[in-house]
Amino acid sequence: MRTLTVPNFAAAVTGQGGVLGPLMRAEPSSGQEDYFIIVPTDPASVIAKIAYGGEGKTTKGADSEWDGLANTRALATSKTKHPAARAAVELVIDGHQDFYLPARREARVLQAMLPELFYPAAQWTSTQFSAHYAWSQYFNYGDQYYDGKSWELGVKFVRRLPLSFFSTSVL
Repeated sequence: MRTLTVPNFAAAVTGQGGVLGPLMRAEPSSGQEDYFIIVPTDPASVIAKIAYGGEGKTTKGADSEWDGLANTRALATSKTKHPAARAAVELVIDGHQDFYLPARREARVLQAMLPELFYPAAQWTSTQFSAHYAWSQYFNYGDQYYDGKSWELGVKFVRRLPLSFFSTSVL
């Protein structure tokens, strides 16, 4: 039998680079495990103004509304410059280098549950809308819009911990 031992919501998770955020459902039919979002409190996880990048081009694999990690990796490894995604994959906090821009649905949940940990204005998500636009989350009033990829908005990077990270065996 397995049991979960999970810290309190918004409490620091020792050695994991931030505080415990919401439990997220993995993208349906992806075969991935559900996960908790870790929201860093380190100032290095925030950039006040940065472009999404890739104006005029779409990047294959960066249109998931659920999987910000996959989107960010697709953007960061593409031949087109994506400054926000590149900054995410280069970030190291507590020895972890798996930070990413939240996907559109992740950002929506973060805005609903932990808006105080985010810059109060528009922030990029990792989800592109088209060749010229990507989705942004407005943390001050909750709306999402698609903004021009060359525009400079804020970003706050996150990481994830699978649900099984908190499970322990009970005999």
